[in-house]
Amino acid sequence: MRRQLCTGASYVVAVGMHLCGALSPRLIDLAVAGGMIDAMALCPCCLKGAHGKAVARSAAERSVEPYAVLVETLQAICEREIEAAAAGGGARSRVGVWTDREMLSPKNRYITVQKWAADKAAPDVALCQACA
Repeated sequence: MRRQLCTGASYVVAVGMHLCGALSPRLIDLAVAGGMIDAMALCPCCLKGAHGKAVARSAAERSVEPYAVLVETLQAICEREIEAAAAGGGARSRVGVWTDREMLSPKNRYITVQKWAADKAAPDVALCQACA
């Protein structure tokens, strides 16, 4: 996809709310590698498929909550994708993980990615601020 598809948009954000299984890693791929997306906000959901089984196994081995391991895993995928994009001359990015304690669901964590041109300084303000 090209930026022309978003004519008139000055900033394009991909939002994924409660994405199940392989949809979360897919959104990360699109957001980090995609030239038309400037930022991403992802709230992952349940564990499905091979990825979910691997996360559940890791959580059981570490005696921690599976959702926490899922968020850690998706954050690591973001960081790996950002590193690969930067090595290829792509946009610079930063990743953040936020917890919304006001959300009634226990699936209350957000992973954000903010991108900017390789020849520009990082924005002064992060895309999201942690909820108090």
